[in-house]
Amino acid sequence: MSILSTTPDFSRILAAQRRREEEEIRRLHTEVAATSIPLPDELLAKVVTKFGDTAQSILRGHAGYRLFRVRESYFASVRVFDIAVGDLLAEIAAFEEEAIREGTKLFDLEQRERLKAIERQIQKELFAAANAALSLVDHARRLQKAVELDGYDAMRLKTFNEDGLHDLVTGLRVLLHHLEVLEAGWQRTRATNRLSTATFTLEKMRLMRTLDEFSDKFSGGQLGRMRRYLEGLPDHIDLAILFSDYRERCRRFNDWLKDQLAAAPPPELADYDRCQLEKTRYSVRTQWNAVLGNWLQNVPNPHVHRHLPKYINEEQLAQVYALPLNSPEQADKVLDLMDDYGAADDAMRRTVRTLFSRASDDGAPQPGAKLPDVDH
Repeated sequence: MSILSTTPDFSRILAAQRRREEEEIRRLHTEVAATSIPLPDELLAKVVTKFGDTAQSILRGHAGYRLFRVRESYFASVRVFDIAVGDLLAEIAAFEEEAIREGTKLFDLEQRERLKAIERQIQKELFAAANAALSLVDHARRLQKAVELDGYDAMRLKTFNEDGLHDLVTGLRVLLHHLEVLEAGWQRTRATNRLSTATFTLEKMRLMRTLDEFSDKFSGGQLGRMRRYLEGLPDHIDLAILFSDYRERCRRFNDWLKDQLAAAPPPELADYDRCQLEKTRYSVRTQWNAVLGNWLQNVPNPHVHRHLPKYINEEQLAQVYALPLNSPEQADKVLDLMDDYGAADDAMRRTVRTLFSRASDDGAPQPGAKLPDVDH
């Protein structure tokens, strides 16, 4: 029989195989969407074997997927806020360092355009920080509405004090984004008997006039708290002090929220995380098995010890080399240190032990070599 005469049969076999795979994927979509939590282990085991985005698309039917998206959006918003406020404070600190340096030329006439560029940069960072602050508020509220954490309102009141700082920062976002761009200006103090300072500020009287002009754009409660808070501030409001205080309050609140969410997630979200962890473990295990299998098949004496410093730090290396070289105990220690997700099963542990039993000594510390101290 010629090769050509078998080609149509081979094509039909492949087509039939694809149809069976597509049918199984459709069935898994339906089963996951219709199954109550916790997702049975036998069903999850079938899902995690699907490659690419297929497993993730199936898990989007899980009861915890919506909560997962809300939580991840909140986490992303926290990161953006931290970066935005950090950038604003870093730009102000860089300006201060140059502005108070002995012999600085930043304020000379020929540096006028550069100083204007710094002012524009600060204005951009102020805009970004204020927007990120209000975005974080929205995402935190959306998360709380979805998960209903006990003590949320009490912790919010305890952290932000209702003293008006929170209202002022989020109110700045409304002003800058929708109503009027309030420009921050630089301010420098030069003194011989105390430290010189430099920062960027907002003019309090102009800010209060602007709030009065657009008073209908804020609720009565927020407007009143902003005004009371502003009354206690100096004529020139230091942006570094203002946003440093607000960032610290946000950190305390968001750290509490994350801890509470990690300690007592809704059952749907906890089960979705379990499914994702199993998917990650399967993927890691598959990759490791491929690498280890190729290594064992093609390299008689693998140079394991040359590669270990790429994956574990000095303290961990000291733990590894405190054990007999290439022993099962050393193989187990390396696997435990590298297995961030708990992906290793008994079969992988046996494979790693075999790898070490064949490994060369090349790259391992010489007898008597000084290693970092290990805390016991």
